[in-house]
Amino acid sequence: MYRWDQKVILAKIEAVEGTDAAPTGVANAILARNLAFDPNPSTLLARDLVKPTVGPVARPVAGRHVVLSFDVEFAGAGGVAVAPKWGPLMRGCGMAETITPATGPVVYDPVSVSEESVSIYFNIDGVNHAALMCRGSVALAVEPNEVPLLRFAFTGLHVAPAAAVLPTADFTGFQPPLAASKVNTPTFTLHGVAAVLRSLTLDLGQRVVFRDLVGAARVDIAGRTPAGSIVVEAPAIGTKDWFAAERAETLDALALVHGTAAGNVAKADAPKVQVHNPRYQEVDGIAYLAMDLNVAEDTGDDEIRFSTI
Repeated sequence: MYRWDQKVILAKIEAVEGTDAAPTGVANAILARNLAFDPNPSTLLARDLVKPTVGPVARPVAGRHVVLSFDVEFAGAGGVAVAPKWGPLMRGCGMAETITPATGPVVYDPVSVSEESVSIYFNIDGVNHAALMCRGSVALAVEPNEVPLLRFAFTGLHVAPAAAVLPTADFTGFQPPLAASKVNTPTFTLHGVAAVLRSLTLDLGQRVVFRDLVGAARVDIAGRTPAGSIVVEAPAIGTKDWFAAERAETLDALALVHGTAAGNVAKADAPKVQVHNPRYQEVDGIAYLAMDLNVAEDTGDDEIRFSTI
């Protein structure tokens, strides 16, 4: 019998893609929530043999790999010029890490070549499932009076599960989370307007593909289409005309700062955001506008930036 509540996720950047980086509970534990794990999605191949009997026959299996998703709380790193504990996950989602020495910040920007990969272990009560060459995508989700979350989804190469002692997880470095609120989230602007934000999703939109071919079994990032959605309090037209911004196909910046204390500040920025399809919603008798977001690059590989200070 496995105990579902006794489980640990570990993640470590691979020095050589597809080669086990051997993450440990002391150095590489991930404080996650909302885990979904499929250790062996695959295809059972049909054979359609011509034979005199109608009974079934053995069927080969193709395309063994691993998919998993989980959320990590969006918070700072605990110090200046220190990478957050969720940094390796960002790097596994096709983002480059840049640390400004001594003063910070620590910044994650998307890349178009040489994406890193990560080894991820999922240990459930002494049974270890390893996934290699993991690459994925991430989305930021902000809801009112909830902790903002980084929602990660990874695909990796399958490794047969094995018995392994449940690691002792050291979550030092993960900062206490803060609920999204006026005090805890001091900055939110869209197109230069300090809009009253109800909810936001900002999705990096990496297209991750698993390929199992003769001579190569790989997980690759094959492109990205960043997008998002937002719900803001509907302002007076004279304050901000979102309908006019939609008609003009205006591209302008989005900025969010969550946290106020040094070492526990996390930011999300997008330089060129286009609003689309504004429509009304009612919550508690208040009119809101829900809008889709098209996220475009500015100078290249800069559509969405995550950072900590």
